[in-house]
Amino acid sequence: MRTKHIGCDILWITVFGTALVGSSLAFIPNIPAVQLAVVPIWFAYWILTRSIRVGIWTTIWGGSLLEWAWGLPSGSCILPFWGICLGCYHFQNFLPKVWLPVHGLLLGVVLAPALRLWIWVYTELFYIGGNHELTPSLGGMFIMPASGALCGAIIFALAHRLDFQVLHPVHEESLRHAD
Repeated sequence: MRTKHIGCDILWITVFGTALVGSSLAFIPNIPAVQLAVVPIWFAYWILTRSIRVGIWTTIWGGSLLEWAWGLPSGSCILPFWGICLGCYHFQNFLPKVWLPVHGLLLGVVLAPALRLWIWVYTELFYIGGNHELTPSLGGMFIMPASGALCGAIIFALAHRLDFQVLHPVHEESLRHAD
């Protein structure tokens, strides 16, 4: 990733991430299996496909937006995103770009239930009395991997197609303009 695209990526993630979280509050049902399977996967996609600098910004911005939108204590979304950022940074070079929907499927299977459990434990530790809306049920924990896998595959494919192509011209176009 060239450094001239870092500012554009950060701007795109800031604007689109804000719109994504705002629209998720308005249009996505307030069901944890759905909320945790849709919005965090977008941020995970950006962490996985961008440089470490952009991944750090995505971690901080995306985690802060989700904590604000869901009314969670500080660190409940940022800390898991740090783990994703560090893990993805180390494995980024080994993952072929062609299999992005498969990466989304695999990440969604793990991310949705892990994030649900993490947020529940974290709020139990830092909220007196906890947040009983987040208490995972047995049925909910079976639905989380399935919804995470489905949403992960769809969102990774969609995010790859909708990525802000104006900021990243096709290689052939870049060569034509270089002359």
